[in-house]
Order: sequence, then structure tokens, then C-alpha cells
Amino acid sequence: LMHCTDADCANDLVHNCTWVNGTICTKAPDPNCDCAYTTGDVLYNEKMCKADARCAWDAANAVCQHDECAAGQAGSQTCGAVNQRCVDPTPAPCTDDWYCDCVPPATRDPSTQPGQAVAVCVLDECTAVCPTCAGTTCSDANQDCFDPKRTLTSVGDWTCTCRTPYTGVAVANAAVCQIDECVDQTCATCAKTTCSDKNQTCHDPDKSVLSDWTCTCPPPSSQSAVAAAVASCDFDECTLRKKTCENAGQTCVDPDQSV
Repeated sequence: LMHCTDADCANDLVHNCTWVNGTICTKAPDPNCDCAYTTGDVLYNEKMCKADARCAWDAANAVCQHDECAAGQAGSQTCGAVNQRCVDPTPAPCTDDWYCDCVPPATRDPSTQPGQAVAVCVLDECTAVCPTCAGTTCSDANQDCFDPKRTLTSVGDWTCTCRTPYTGVAVANAAVCQIDECVDQTCATCAKTTCSDKNQTCHDPDKSVLSDWTCTCPPPSSQSAVAAAVASCDFDECTLRKKTCENAGQTCVDPDQSV
């Protein structure tokens, strides 16, 4: 009996139980009294445990046990129906504290707490270990991994994103990182205004390589310098126009090659 009442004690004529001080139904004079034990007594606990069909009495440890995740139990059935694993944190004592948890590599959504019967599971392919997961693909390439949709059914959609100052994104693979050092104004190796300040044109021939940009003089000069402005864009116009003079039997002279 979970609780002994006046009637339980007074009506037990077979074992001659007696109610003492209005609080405890004692076992004297018969040790078989049904309401003989208080809640703090091991014998009472054993009696209550055996009265619960779900529970089993562990005599060696004097505790009432119940694996709520065992086959056929409520926890096992509920969690199994949603492909989750059942967890019973305290099989002793016999309590209803089971809950469902996610099956790795999925993890419980950090916004939810154990205790909900069915868990809210997420799969972050950037941190989990699974066949479709990123693993070290992004980090090995010095890139950042991002999983835009962390549901169990959305797999293979993680991305690698290049780190500043590079740009580039790839799905389920390392990205091709590029930077136009003539356009970008933030990187340490960028041209910034080096070329424009000298009225020269900036060109970045390989956007996956740093410090390869060039400054090129305006036409008709074709001089250029790598990662620096051309010191002088002076151009002898006679290299292009001397034929005009020669055809007239004259000599070509360019008095100011900077103009």
C-alpha cells in the first residue's frame, strides 16, 4: 500500500495491526502487518517496489530499480519510434525520468534541455563526424566552415568561406580564394593608391597570389613595375614618330620625354 490509512490499519484483523499515536501503523504484535513500515524503512521501500509492476527490487543494494529504456518499456517505444535513443539517468530508484536523446553524429539542440520526451536534434556538418561532414576540409585550407541548415535531412550543404582579405565560397568543398589587390583597399599587400597617384594603371594578373600586382605607365609608354609604381614613365616619342622625320630627310628629337 502506498499510503496507510486509518481504515487500512484498523481493518487488518488477520494480523492484528494497531495504529499508534495516530501516525504509524505498527507491525506489533504480528510482523506480517501490511501497513507496518514507514517510508524511511527499507522493508517499506521493498514492499512498495514489489507492488509496482514496472519495478524490480535489488536486494543486494536495497534499491528499487526500473530500466525505463528496456525493450517494451515506454521510453524505449517512444524514442525508438522517432529514431532516437532512450536515456534513463536514474534506473534506481524507480522513477519516470527517462528522455529521448539524439543518435550521434546528431546532437541535441542547445536551446532545448533533457526532460522533453522527444529531443530536437541537429546535425552541424562543420563539427560532427559523419560521411557527409566537412571534417578538416575547410580548416586545412585556412577557411571557415558554415552549415546553413542543421537539420538531419539537409546534408552536404556546408560551405567553406575564404578568410579576409580573400573572397570565395564553395559548397561541400574548399573554396578557391581570390583577392584583387588593385581593387581591395584593406590588405597589407594591396596597391591602394600606389598606381593611381602616379597616373598609372594597376593590374593584378593572378588573384590567388599576393604581391603580384603591377603599375603600368599610360600609353604610349608600356613600362611597368611589380608591386610598385614605375619610377619614370618617360618615353622617347621618336621611337614611334622618327619615320615621319626621316621621310623628310630630317632627324627626330624628343626634347622632353616626360611629356
